Amino acid sequence: MKKRFLFLFFGLFVALSSTAQILKKLGDRASRKIENAVNKKIDNAIDKTLDEITNPKPSEKSPKPKKEAETPAVKTPPPGDNKPVTKVKGKVESNVTFEQSGTQGNCEKQAEKRKGSWKQTKVYNYDHPTPNEKRFTPNMDKVMNAIADLVMEVDPAPVGSNVEWEKWFTRTGDSVSTPDPLLHTYQFVGQFLPFICKYGKAEPYGITDTWLFIRVNGFQRSEITLQNQINSVFGDKVFSLGKQVGTLGGYPYFKPAPTGIRKIPEVVYNSVLVHRSGKLPFIPVTRGELLNMCRKWLELVESGKLKSTENIALMRSNLDKLFNQNKSEIDKPAIIRKPEWDFNDLGTGDPDKQNIFTTIDDGYQLFRPDHSYVDQSVSKWRPQFMMVTWYKASGKPNSEELDKVMREQFDFKKLGAMIN
Repeated sequence: MKKRFLFLFFGLFVALSSTAQILKKLGDRASRKIENAVNKKIDNAIDKTLDEITNPKPSEKSPKPKKEAETPAVKTPPPGDNKPVTKVKGKVESNVTFEQSGTQGNCEKQAEKRKGSWKQTKVYNYDHPTPNEKRFTPNMDKVMNAIADLVMEVDPAPVGSNVEWEKWFTRTGDSVSTPDPLLHTYQFVGQFLPFICKYGKAEPYGITDTWLFIRVNGFQRSEITLQNQINSVFGDKVFSLGKQVGTLGGYPYFKPAPTGIRKIPEVVYNSVLVHRSGKLPFIPVTRGELLNMCRKWLELVESGKLKSTENIALMRSNLDKLFNQNKSEIDKPAIIRKPEWDFNDLGTGDPDKQNIFTTIDDGYQLFRPDHSYVDQSVSKWRPQFMMVTWYKASGKPNSEELDKVMREQFDFKKLGAMIN
């Protein structure tokens, strides 16, 4: 009887264990399916959003305006009794219905050529403003109004767009590129909402990838690339700007490298640095300085303080070749072939075939902020330099119109006259 009971108990235990394992496996499998489904849903949502930005459909309802990725995470809206004054220039009739006999193609062409207007919509205040930020906000507000007047004077009725412009009181995005961390930073922002033909009517679409930024006293991450490896190893403050393709209005004109989680190749960044006459807010890193940093980094790898997956002997050999190749140009600016330098590239490249340095129109120049640039005799709210950036989206007529205005008509020297 005792043996039968033990056998019965053992059989019951095995059955329950098997059932538990089966249930666990089923549960794990179900969890994986749910997780995969959620991940797929997120990816689809991201793709759908990007598709809406780059390919708006006329039949869709206009969604709320999409905020740019650089929008500060925390924004303080203006108080209710201090609503921004609406500025409207140009004239547009967004509900004009085209003749029934007109084709959809004609409607779209007329929408592309339709002239729009400017309207101020929002003000984003500093998050937890300091006493000085509160004190000087009216002064900075006047600067942004002057910038807005200049922009609207040049392009009073934007072709193919209605423009909603905003004032952003935002602090600098990093402590690396600024020549003075105490400078007050703020910016004029314009989003160019394209006219589309929807059910025979020309209406501004609610989402756009065409933007204009005029930033005072600071850079944003879309305009520069921080040299994270150099800065973390040596405690330095080095960054690069985009490829310099020339000048506009006498100021350097760059095409920064696209940034973000999903880089959209159809959107081209354009930036112009408006600065004090005869001086820049940064100083160039020389070829010799970068090569010496490579030498010190390699010594740290050889001593075991840093790690590298590349062949150390090959990196040492390549570095010696680079010193020899550039010995007569050691004091020239360091213009590299990628936006961000990686010391491990010493083991992957071949100096005999290609130098790591290139020309200014084909590479990314390394800089450090120049603290002597800032005029310490004036208040920190006054403009010391400005970065003008606009996005050109491929295949978007309103975006091409903005690009044409900025390159051919905009008066950058009038912006320069605002710098103290």
